[in-house]
Amino acid sequence: DLKPDQIAKAQKLMDDAGVTIVNIIPTTEMCKFFKGVIPGYPTTFFVDSEGKILEYTSGSKDLDGWVKKVDEVLANTK
Repeated sequence: DLKPDQIAKAQKLMDDAGVTIVNIIPTTEMCKFFKGVIPGYPTTFFVDSEGKILEYTSGSKDLDGWVKKVDEVLANTK
């Protein structure tokens, strides 16, 4: 489980960097699930408005790579 000081540090980092995307603080159940499925770090999850994980991917990408991945995920959800 995440400790309050870890959450505060993460929030400060995001605030300092001007991050405006929604971030999820995982519950205990989510942490257990993630430990079983995360193949590496960083891992990005694509989640719908109901909280269902549509897809996930590991590793970093440049802007073109992310645009391609997001377009792919959106095409698969239609």
